[in-house]
Amino acid sequence: MIMQNTFSLIIATYGRYKEIDRLLHSFAQLEYDLNLLEIYIVDQNNKIDLQPIVEKYTSILHIHHIRSSRKGLSFNRNIGLKEAHGDIIAFPDDDCTYYPDTLKKVNKAFAEFTDASLLLGQIIDRKRGEKIIRNWSNHSFDVNLSNFYTNFSSITMFVKNDGKIRLFDERLGSGEYLGSCEDADYIVQALKHNYRICYAPEIQVWHPSQKNSEFSESKIASYGRGFGAFAHKNFNLQIAILFGKVIIYHALRYIFFMIKDRKKEKTAEKISVISRINGWKLYKKSKDKE
Repeated sequence: MIMQNTFSLIIATYGRYKEIDRLLHSFAQLEYDLNLLEIYIVDQNNKIDLQPIVEKYTSILHIHHIRSSRKGLSFNRNIGLKEAHGDIIAFPDDDCTYYPDTLKKVNKAFAEFTDASLLLGQIIDRKRGEKIIRNWSNHSFDVNLSNFYTNFSSITMFVKNDGKIRLFDERLGSGEYLGSCEDADYIVQALKHNYRICYAPEIQVWHPSQKNSEFSESKIASYGRGFGAFAHKNFNLQIAILFGKVIIYHALRYIFFMIKDRKKEKTAEKISVISRINGWKLYKKSKDKE
């Protein structure tokens, strides 16, 4: 019989109400002993009151409702990380949901990959039979610096709590000027410290799909800067190859859309290239100030 681990689920949230209700409802439906869960809602809202939703589930779920006056995904996840006591720690987005078997699959996967420090899964819409955000692999494998970038998301990260849990780089991530890749950085830092990371496709969560064309120009720029900063911070041969591939990809798309005279898409690709280069420069400056 597989021992059941305890879980700490850390949710940094801002600007969402119904989505938090939906997420907590999915936790309440888990095929897992709910007494083994602790949930940290790190609440950055100043206009939305989440307390009625929290109270709705307090008889079912063990919820810590922490209010934070500072915006930023990494900063607020770190608040939860410093409080977490679970054997396994996860970072569900405030607009995602777990499937009833999500934690059961995670627990089983850790029993199979006994020396793994971190597991990754995939984002799936089971009703539609669709893979969300990425073309996730259907096969398990060991994650390394050459294959991680197409097979990760922070909401599918499950981290074994060894008492020395790493924090997120608070310069990176949503809500910061360098607005992405805090999760990529977390994975690369773990790999550099020789932690074993495994991808297990049976671990699945749901997240609404969103097309890149729906992103605002400011969001595209923020994401791009985050990627550039991440690449600078973790620069080595594999990251250099990744950075080059991404720049070439967006540059080719820019040329394609320019030929097709699709101004909106052309502008988005131009921003994607420039912001990544700017992010590289900006991370150096922030590093120099330390």
